[in-house]
Amino acid sequence: ARISHLHIHFAGLVSRTAWWIKRLFGVTYSFTGHANDIFCPKPDQRVGLSDLVQEASFVVVVSDFGANWLRRNFPESATKVHRIYNGLDLSLFKPAAPGGGPVRLLSVGRLIEKKGFRFLIESCRLLRSTGFHFVCQIVGEGPERHRLDELIREYQLSGMVQLMGPLPQTELVDLLAQSSLFVFPAIRDSLGDTDNLPTVLIEAMASRLPIVATEVAGIPEIVQHNENGILVPEKDPTELAKAIRLLAGNEALLDRFGKASHRIAQEKFALSHTVRQLKRLFAQFDLRC
Repeated sequence: ARISHLHIHFAGLVSRTAWWIKRLFGVTYSFTGHANDIFCPKPDQRVGLSDLVQEASFVVVVSDFGANWLRRNFPESATKVHRIYNGLDLSLFKPAAPGGGPVRLLSVGRLIEKKGFRFLIESCRLLRSTGFHFVCQIVGEGPERHRLDELIREYQLSGMVQLMGPLPQTELVDLLAQSSLFVFPAIRDSLGDTDNLPTVLIEAMASRLPIVATEVAGIPEIVQHNENGILVPEKDPTELAKAIRLLAGNEALLDRFGKASHRIAQEKFALSHTVRQLKRLFAQFDLRC
């Protein structure tokens, strides 16, 4: 097929396959690092992350946080590390119009420790205790489902907090448009893993939603504090609840932050913009795309 270069997503098995292909056949490669694949590399790999970085023509990372992490850990390869944000087709999303009724909180992600959903449920318990009227929907599936269900029952939040399970993209687009506020309580988990640049935040911004999120990894590159959302410390349900209540109780602020979200999504994460950046990078290395 006359393939002379491979570009891989994630520093995982496929990138290691590309490393071997280069060694055996001289076909060069590059890769895009995302989160767990670069923050928590498996120590028992025959081809380690340092090998992948060293032999790559260039490395793309989806946030400044991740790119700087690689540069610090592999200073000899620092000049080949480039940040290019994940792009999104913004035209797929509808502007949020939640209508009347209770405040509608939405969060999306795998039900795993690093998403921090147990802290969101705890903050919902605090919100209810103040008489705050809301519905919180959490979309996703994963190994923490049973634990989160138990928390919801323990706190008697069944009428307010709903685990929606996984949803197809078309239904998620509609749910985003029906929401008032997007909440993302990510944490650094017990193994040191963390989200990097969560696509769900960009999807929420494309839907003109204000954001409440934690100050973890690349999230501050998406959520600009007091411009399109509020950033709070991780694992702090009290501050999370306070930020939700502050935003949800101010319609003018919701509108202003929502408009800012959409503008930032257009400026930084539009697919046409990020693809153009990647093409320029390929051209620097005289690679066809």
